[in-house]
Amino acid sequence: GCYVEGDSLSNAFQWKETVGAWEERAGHYGDVWKYWTDDGLGHFEFFQLAEDLGAAPIWVFNSGISHHDQVETARIMPFVQEALDGIEFARGDANSTWGSVRAAMGHPKPFGLKYVAVGNEDCGKKYYKGNYLEFYNAIKKAYPDIKIISNCDGSSQPLDHPADYYDFHVKNIHKQTFMIANQTAFVSEYAARGKPDANKGNLLAALGEAGFLLGLEKNSDVVGMVSYAPLFLNTNDRRWIPDAIVFNSSHLYGTPSYWLQQFFTESSGATLLSSTMEGNSSYVEASAISFQSNGHPFPCNAFQWKKTVGAWEERAGHYGDVWKYWTDDGLAKYYCSWLKISVQLQYGCLTVVTLQLTISLTLLLTFTTTCINLFEIVAGMSHNDQVETASIMPFVQEALDGIEFARGDANSTWGSVRAAMGHPKPFDLKYVAVGNEDCLQKYTYYKGNYLVFYNAIKKAYPDIKIISNCDGSSQPLDHPADYYDFHVYAPAKELFSMSHKFDNTSRDGPKAFVSEYAAKNETDANKGNLLAALGEAGFLLGLEKNSDVVGMVSYAPLFLNTNDRRWLPDAIVFNSSHLYGTPSYWLQQFFTESSGATLLSSTMEGNSSYVEASAISFQSNGSDYIQIKNRFFLTQLFLVFLRFGPPHNKSFFLHLLSLFFVCSDVVGMVSYAPLFLNTNDRRWIPDAIVFNSSHLYGTPSYWLQQFFTESSGATLLSSTMEGNSSYVEASAISFQSNGSDYIQIKAVNFANVTVELKVKMTGLDSSNTKVSAKKKKVLTSASVMDENSFSNPEMIAPQETILVMPEGNLTFVLPPYSFSSFDI
Repeated sequence: GCYVEGDSLSNAFQWKETVGAWEERAGHYGDVWKYWTDDGLGHFEFFQLAEDLGAAPIWVFNSGISHHDQVETARIMPFVQEALDGIEFARGDANSTWGSVRAAMGHPKPFGLKYVAVGNEDCGKKYYKGNYLEFYNAIKKAYPDIKIISNCDGSSQPLDHPADYYDFHVKNIHKQTFMIANQTAFVSEYAARGKPDANKGNLLAALGEAGFLLGLEKNSDVVGMVSYAPLFLNTNDRRWIPDAIVFNSSHLYGTPSYWLQQFFTESSGATLLSSTMEGNSSYVEASAISFQSNGHPFPCNAFQWKKTVGAWEERAGHYGDVWKYWTDDGLAKYYCSWLKISVQLQYGCLTVVTLQLTISLTLLLTFTTTCINLFEIVAGMSHNDQVETASIMPFVQEALDGIEFARGDANSTWGSVRAAMGHPKPFDLKYVAVGNEDCLQKYTYYKGNYLVFYNAIKKAYPDIKIISNCDGSSQPLDHPADYYDFHVYAPAKELFSMSHKFDNTSRDGPKAFVSEYAAKNETDANKGNLLAALGEAGFLLGLEKNSDVVGMVSYAPLFLNTNDRRWLPDAIVFNSSHLYGTPSYWLQQFFTESSGATLLSSTMEGNSSYVEASAISFQSNGSDYIQIKNRFFLTQLFLVFLRFGPPHNKSFFLHLLSLFFVCSDVVGMVSYAPLFLNTNDRRWIPDAIVFNSSHLYGTPSYWLQQFFTESSGATLLSSTMEGNSSYVEASAISFQSNGSDYIQIKAVNFANVTVELKVKMTGLDSSNTKVSAKKKKVLTSASVMDENSFSNPEMIAPQETILVMPEGNLTFVLPPYSFSSFDI
């Protein structure tokens, strides 16, 4: 705009003075707007900003005219050469005179400059049209494809000179009629402006602009482009108002005019439908369009993986309309960025096909301490739309292409895209899930769509495990699947009571993948406290006992950025400099340590609603914690008694019988959700991991899960609880670690009482059982409502100590509101 012209030509913007090292730029006085600039946002940075935003750059250069000076046409050629040099800087080869300057600044590839405008609001001044023709002819000769924009208004009468577009500015919105002409309008500056109605940017301003934009849309055959101006406003300088986006050094927000434009950007490329208004109204304006979105027959903001691969700065990003924030798709199906995380963490790969990218650490109850990539395929459903099965094939092809991106050879169509991004080796993708929570009554096409996905994927990739959204925990599925997805968020006490959820699940058919679980409730779980972790502990012990039907489990969310706490709790909390684990994070450490364990059969004597326990056997570092030989396990059964002696003379016994389950029987997988919480957005709480831009920490729910990841691959021991307790839950597993056999007993005390736990074993030579110097871990805190934070990230985290007790006397103490594990 006026910045390009200057109040006088001596202070006009000179692009050549704004390239090269920033600290060497002289800067200049912007005499129109009366401030000094260091030209840090110069010619190079302008194109760089447009590239980063995914916007089309339109270079407006000086036409030899300022507010008070103008150069006659006979002397305009130096200005023309400046413009040609500026275009060469943007588009020239890296070996050209000015293209080499751009390349030396770190951008050897030319910028995508396709439009230039000759001057700003200069038509009507004596030498403008003569000067314009000199610019036009020289640029078209050198760059025939560049579109040239004239300052002269062609809305009311045709231009008398050649142009690809004419520029149209309006700052007092009213209905505008554009006549049919040979040229197309570029409405490059518009806004409702004036006091006292538009003021700093209010609803009235936006509604006036809405009527104007509807008129432009109706005349889209002669209006080619439109842009609101100005785009940005620094709150330290409000000399021009209103603007679209207001910012200071730490915050920003959009004015109503900004949000209005979202209505029109969503329908880019639409077809205008002919419409007329019946009656006579001076206050109603309307239009109608038809359009397609993302090549599919319904509009949506679903995650489209193909738009998330390639150079990050070239990704358009999209609006996540479920959680109400924009994403630049930097963590997407590069998808690879997401697949690479699993590789860098030395995890496996599981993919979910759905409307949004979900990240959670998945605990495999086969139990192998594994995180898997889960590619959630869009099943043709959004929260408010669905595609009928007869039209689902474009979605199926999207899924097949996405799998090829991950697994295909580097010479395949989509595998070559992955290879070009720096990863020629295929990713280890073994799991896909068709949709997310789509097996609901309102989604009438889910099962039909699912079968089309299932058959196509199995035909192309027979080894891939496919996960259905339909719940098979209470009744068998009526369609083929390798796993079924199970989500649960509940208050801590309710989740604790769900420890027996899979006890009566059919032992035939696909296993469960508990892909999202967490204790979630504002009054008890809050941001992720000990109470939440203990509720989750009871639930996980129940999954461990049913590991023959539960294949995998993952807490969600894993991370929480402290700037966005809309979902609480999470496992790990972070900001830009710190992080910590919630009690749920630490809880999970109890389970990760016993990966590969053998679950011991256990029963609880008596009736307790607050005690839950399990037992496992395992080996570690070549030492025998329980020295049980394989032949002994194969030829004998042994019985373990856990005696719980809480106050009031109540007694509880847990009977453990080794059944050698390699995995839980009806729960195949489980995951806490959500995994992450950005502290800038706390709309879902609690979560597993809380973060901001510099720190993160795990909630108690995060630490809780550590107890269960330790027992991956363990054998569940049959257990029963003697007595009557509503606040104790326990389980027992057996496993091996580093050549030694272990039994691990885990127990959660969900009450404000101390519980004494006594263990007895039958069928096992006590001389082969070593307890002293073995490990005990406890997750507890002074108050059950305590939470981790950036200032105290491990306020609730597992405390590991060495067991000290006489051999043969297995007596343990469960502190009030605690989760404990004991390795013997």
